[in-house]
Amino acid sequence: MRYRTLISTALLLSAAATFAQKAERIATLMPGDAPPAMTISKWVKGTPVADFEKGKVYVVEFWATWCGPCRVSIPHLTDLSKKFAGKATFVGVSVWETKQSDVEPFVQQMGDKMDYNIAMDDLKGSEGREGVMAKDWMAAAMQRGIPTAFVIDQNRQVAWIGHPMELDGPLTQIVDGKWDLAAFQKEFGDNLAEIKKAMGAQKPIREATLSLNKAMKAKDYPAALKACDDLDALAPQAKFTTDFARYQIFTFTGEKDKATAKGAEIMKMGWDQAALLNNFAWFIVDPAAKLEKRDGFAALKAASRAVELSKGQEAAFLDTLAWAYWFTGDKGKAVETEAKALAAAGEADKADYQKTLTRMMNDKEPPAR
Repeated sequence: MRYRTLISTALLLSAAATFAQKAERIATLMPGDAPPAMTISKWVKGTPVADFEKGKVYVVEFWATWCGPCRVSIPHLTDLSKKFAGKATFVGVSVWETKQSDVEPFVQQMGDKMDYNIAMDDLKGSEGREGVMAKDWMAAAMQRGIPTAFVIDQNRQVAWIGHPMELDGPLTQIVDGKWDLAAFQKEFGDNLAEIKKAMGAQKPIREATLSLNKAMKAKDYPAALKACDDLDALAPQAKFTTDFARYQIFTFTGEKDKATAKGAEIMKMGWDQAALLNNFAWFIVDPAAKLEKRDGFAALKAASRAVELSKGQEAAFLDTLAWAYWFTGDKGKAVETEAKALAAAGEADKADYQKTLTRMMNDKEPPAR
């Protein structure tokens, strides 16, 4: 999938669901609670699980087609499903998908590596990414990262929540009836206290980030520049985010010299970070963007470096580089690079890249240098 955004929201903290005995119930769903319902739009593979039977153990894991760590954990879950066959039922639920139509081709492509029950979240008519399962399980438990697994024990209660790669030990103890739920509740409660404290300390940063996003959306560039200054003072580590915003502002306002200088600073800061360089380059060459002036050569430099860092394996980065060639007037290189993007793309994305390749091959010559 394409890793592109105008303004990073990486400053917004993740949180984990937890519960400590006698502690404040901050999350709606906590260890020790009964699990929410299984609200599924479609079962893609395996046997549907309608409810959780008492006396049985279930693993409900949340993943997405675009999630790199999920690709790593999926084969591990398959191994565990075989190891605990007859002792625990495994269900993988796709959430937060950009396009739900990507799910079935992804599952087919994974084949035997993804050999357990697979389902899709129910969006209930929503056009966004937030489905019922994402809301009732992930959001309710304050889990904001995937992959995440929930284990339901023999008493029909949530016994464990965590990363699937850390599931082996807890699942063994839960299946054997030796799991110390109270200790896990306390551990989660202690973690929650630390997370809550950190989130409170980050409140001014979140507010400044929201102010920046709001000002950019409203095209209130003086307010956006002030928000950038506020963020720099509050979170120096956000310098790439604020400078990227400044670059956009200078581009939109036609301040070419300032944009050029800021672009050079951005590339220097992110020279060893492929995704950041790709985001910067894509802002310049996105064919759907209505930019009067495009610094194609800055995009070409950044995109080339992103492809170099990713060893030419990332289709989205190759696609960005192809458009950089296009907007610097090199149709031949653009077509050649887009063909590489098509070859590197997953099955769910090939149609998009094929469309771009066809367009480049059939369109008129790109803008002159």
